[in-house]
Amino acid sequence: VITGGAPLDLIVEKVQTIQAMFCRTIEFVRDMPLRRRGGPIREIQESCRPWLFQAAPGSYQFSVAIQEPKQLDFFKQDVRPDLVARQFLDVLKATASDNQEQLEALVPNAEYRNVFLKLSRNLAPTGKTFGSIELRTAVDDDPIALTPEARTVINQVLKKSRPVDPQDAPGTEQELVG
Repeated sequence: VITGGAPLDLIVEKVQTIQAMFCRTIEFVRDMPLRRRGGPIREIQESCRPWLFQAAPGSYQFSVAIQEPKQLDFFKQDVRPDLVARQFLDVLKATASDNQEQLEALVPNAEYRNVFLKLSRNLAPTGKTFGSIELRTAVDDDPIALTPEARTVINQVLKKSRPVDPQDAPGTEQELVG
């Protein structure tokens, strides 16, 4: 790692994860059914398109801005980029904290909550390539810092939320005939 440089695959992976979180946030705000696979529909991609800018030359800092749709639809309620950004940061802050009640209150849908947890975990560093990633708003709210410890916490929450397989439950007997 050199001053002002980073591995391209690392930057691309983190930017794609942030973009996926933005799309999932829009789908969640619009109360759409959870998309199990594939990319978001074109309408979602165009509703709040994220842009990436280098914040400070010679650093690893990037700014992400959200572009409003080119043409607003008079008959549909468009999602405002400022609300998407606020919801995105609130969800990210809740997933990185130990307080899971906050995340449950913010994202009552268990399937979406699980997706947001997985995306947040993917955004958090492992500690091998880099030690932390910090996200903040332009108005300088408290930054959200994701560290390897946050990744560990998110992994523990994901393990607790997995459904228990009846075969793995302790103290149960099962008779197989055949």
